[in-house]
Amino acid sequence: MLLPLPLFPDRYVNTFIFLFKRGELVLCLCLDLAIGLSLAPPFPTRIGATRIWSSGFQIAAGLGPARHLLQRDQPARSASMMWGTKLLPVLLLQHVLLHLLLLPVTIPYAEGQKKRRNTLHEFKKSAKTTLTKEDPLLKIKSKKMNSADECANRCIRNKGLPFTCKAFVFDKTRKRCHWFPFNSMSSGVKKGFGHEFDLYENKDYIRNCIIGKGSSYKGTVSITKSGIKCQPWSSMIPHEHSFLPSSYRGKDLQENYCRNPRGEEGGPWCFTSNPEVRYEVCDIPQCSEVECMTCNGESYRGPMDHTESGKTCQRWDHQTPHRHKFLPERYPDKGFDDNYCRNPDGKPRPWCYTLDPDTPWEYCSIKMCGIIKTPSWNKGQ
Repeated sequence: MLLPLPLFPDRYVNTFIFLFKRGELVLCLCLDLAIGLSLAPPFPTRIGATRIWSSGFQIAAGLGPARHLLQRDQPARSASMMWGTKLLPVLLLQHVLLHLLLLPVTIPYAEGQKKRRNTLHEFKKSAKTTLTKEDPLLKIKSKKMNSADECANRCIRNKGLPFTCKAFVFDKTRKRCHWFPFNSMSSGVKKGFGHEFDLYENKDYIRNCIIGKGSSYKGTVSITKSGIKCQPWSSMIPHEHSFLPSSYRGKDLQENYCRNPRGEEGGPWCFTSNPEVRYEVCDIPQCSEVECMTCNGESYRGPMDHTESGKTCQRWDHQTPHRHKFLPERYPDKGFDDNYCRNPDGKPRPWCYTLDPDTPWEYCSIKMCGIIKTPSWNKGQ
């Protein structure tokens, strides 16, 4: 039978996960033990008051029948010695077992909670903009939602949607979401204007560069580095393969677009339409190579949204996980769009707040723009 110590589910579980992930299990157990000791009455009193332990358990713990503990002539020192030498190891063992039993449930739960937060940073926002379809075959899904964050969560997870969500429009007046399997770059679609609408497009589908190994790239490049046209992923001609769209859900193995479904070195690639060349990487530049800045980057307004260590930036219009003063409405001239790197306070180069709770902010890796040299004969003119 478990010892009757009071437990606090939410705080207890979250604190344990936080400490366990940092290798501080011993500290966690000591803290947990201290809380239990401070909230629980002395052990002999508890036995006499609750009588929840059988005499068999007391004998196994080396305490003897409960009536011996309740005798008035028993010294208080003896009770303290029993508590320290007999039940303390039992208590510690119980909590170790409890933590081990909770791990398979609490760790995935905490990771899942973390993954469900901050999904709006994956979208590019276009204020007062909507999309209208000219092709009647294109599908749209609509539902009443309270915020753009909720719309983004459903779009990222494709929950309840009969298609892969690439963009959505949030109607601020009617509190309604409209999810699309297309974006502003798709054929048969055009942009529209409306004060009540905000358009959010998944950056992975409109980005013309890659970040890191390019595993999140979902653009439309379909030519290899040497200029060979890519083979469709659903085709086995001219090359047979196992990279079927059904086997790599979420990797967007559509058409014959360059992809990196396994996150391999070299970046996005594809099987080629040349029978003599099985596969080849595609010539898609790193975003850090495409973007550039001048001076210390105070005027930089590009779409770099990752730090130099690869961390995703926090949106400027959000206060989680880090609270800050750089609000878009307070500084309308600082270019606080989405979660792009900026330099509003004169630091050496652009930076951003990160989605890592343990890293408030980091610099971004943006190269200097090439300097155009003025001919010596033209100086001063």
